[in-house]
Amino acid sequence: MSEESTSHVCPSCGTQGSLTFTIYSRHFHVFWIPFIPLGRKGVYQCSHCKLAKYIYEMEPEAKQVFEDQKTRTRIPLWQFSGLILLAFLIAWFYLAVKEDNASELTFVQNPKIGDVYTFRDDANDYSTLKLIYVTSDSVEFVYNQYSIDRYVDIKDIDVPENYDEESYIIARSDLEDLYHEKEFMNIERKN
Repeated sequence: MSEESTSHVCPSCGTQGSLTFTIYSRHFHVFWIPFIPLGRKGVYQCSHCKLAKYIYEMEPEAKQVFEDQKTRTRIPLWQFSGLILLAFLIAWFYLAVKEDNASELTFVQNPKIGDVYTFRDDANDYSTLKLIYVTSDSVEFVYNQYSIDRYVDIKDIDVPENYDEESYIIARSDLEDLYHEKEFMNIERKN
């Protein structure tokens, strides 16, 4: 914000009414996106002789003008745009996780042939199991013969030829218990 003073005299050239007081804000930013204002600085410049002085160099009368102008000036909302963007991202992430959890619970309560469950094995690696048969009280699944150390690469081992021939049966209530105990990292419905 800039404001011309009609009463102050330039200490260099003596011209009255030639000083323009300007307040500008500094802010913390990430990749040029402002997050938090760090403070306001002030400068005045003479339009006649181009003398410029920062707040720490100003005469006491000029400092008072700056302080008065500072109290009337508000920090612009755009300087909080990084925080606003961060709040939207956190809210979006929270809602996405909540929706994903709701759909996974539905998958556990109503299992279908072809559902793939991702879990951590005893070696703390990631693997999958696939449902191959569903009855009213139990599910039958086959284990993936392979595991992988990075969760993002699970798609590389989730191929039909990697699943074991031998199947295992567990009660549907046990499947729900495993889900509530957070044994499954992800449940994906393929069909």
